[in-house]
Amino acid sequence: MTLSKRLVAASANRMISFYDLNQTNYYTPVSRIENLVGVPLCVEYYPWPKNKEGRYETLLVGDDLGICHLYNFTEPEWHYCEYKYGSKNCNECHLKLIKENYEKKLEDQMKPAPVAKGKTLKAGGTLSGTAGKSALQTAGEGILGGTTKSEKDPKRETLGHTLHKKKAIGYDKIEKGIQIIEKQIHKGWITKIKFYPDLNYIVSSSLDGFIHIHDIEDLGYKDNKTFNLHQKGVNSFVYSSKHRFIASCGEERHIIMWDPFTLGALSHLYGHNTSVQDLTLNEDRYHLISLGTDKVVKIWDIRTYACIQTIFDKICYRPEDRLTSIIFDRTTNNILACSRKINLWFFKTQEEIKTSHEYPISFALYNTEFEAVVSGDDGSFISVWDIETGKLMSKFGDAHGVSYLPFLSSIESQNHSRLLRLNEKTPDHNR
Repeated sequence: MTLSKRLVAASANRMISFYDLNQTNYYTPVSRIENLVGVPLCVEYYPWPKNKEGRYETLLVGDDLGICHLYNFTEPEWHYCEYKYGSKNCNECHLKLIKENYEKKLEDQMKPAPVAKGKTLKAGGTLSGTAGKSALQTAGEGILGGTTKSEKDPKRETLGHTLHKKKAIGYDKIEKGIQIIEKQIHKGWITKIKFYPDLNYIVSSSLDGFIHIHDIEDLGYKDNKTFNLHQKGVNSFVYSSKHRFIASCGEERHIIMWDPFTLGALSHLYGHNTSVQDLTLNEDRYHLISLGTDKVVKIWDIRTYACIQTIFDKICYRPEDRLTSIIFDRTTNNILACSRKINLWFFKTQEEIKTSHEYPISFALYNTEFEAVVSGDDGSFISVWDIETGKLMSKFGDAHGVSYLPFLSSIESQNHSRLLRLNEKTPDHNR
């Protein structure tokens, strides 16, 4: 979370932990959510602009029950903790409060049960009548899990130790500067959830085979905004803000490219031999990168819908020999493939063609005295080059005004056997 400088970690034990990266002891969570019904599977974060009233940053969490949890943080110093006495690694800031609340609840549950009117206490701590026996049996057998014989347990000899029906000591929570919205949006596991600012939509995918588009305010479905061309579960999707399309993949062996506005299919990309696990984009190179469950990575040209490269990962991973996700990092120009460790694959790109002149070259001459090449172009620029290193030594502009310089096709030096190939474009000297 970039604004509050916190790291979010969702785990399979139904917990979400928040770690403050500004602290030296960043191994201890500063906030934690424990009382989750489902297992969190995917997380999405979005920082709001400063002029957005009532919102600071938003966290989206999707679980295995199809429920989306939306946390709107309304101030920079927000805090949220949901805890229970006996939890592992409970927050130190609430340790005293946890103990006090637990002891208070335990004391409330240990209060004496009310004596029914008209009943008397017999010797040995029992009540006369069938009702009294039933109450003690409930207290002894249902709560303490033992026999009702008073001679074996001195604690049950008096009515003061008679218990109410046992109540679960549940979770307590402390919240500050947070608004929570929970809604079931799918009937299966939510595999991915993303918020795209230029669309102003939340997009979610699930193993139920649907991709829904939701409103950011209340997680409601947008009218006629459900993509249902997948016949099986959807594993992932990716949106290109530059080229305005969404690509999605799933248990099928192909990728579907579709328009997020009309929900119409643009193309189907076939080539994987197994299910497609994840997708990522390199928009600058017009590349769509896909990962199969067999650790095969394919690179597609989104302009021609053709596969231009296939990468086989031959590394054997333990204990499960598979890759779980893939992403392209624009800053380092690397493909990041994840398993139990992160693999960096350098993405090699073709070098751009370097030009020596901004205009078409008119001539090139070799000077034996200075051992240099002199070239001129249609823009009336003359450049002098070192014949040994090829570096530019000097450059003169506006040598002949707007007039074109004489054109020579090629020149060979007697001392240096070098052929200088010029631009094929010949200027029209009559204009």
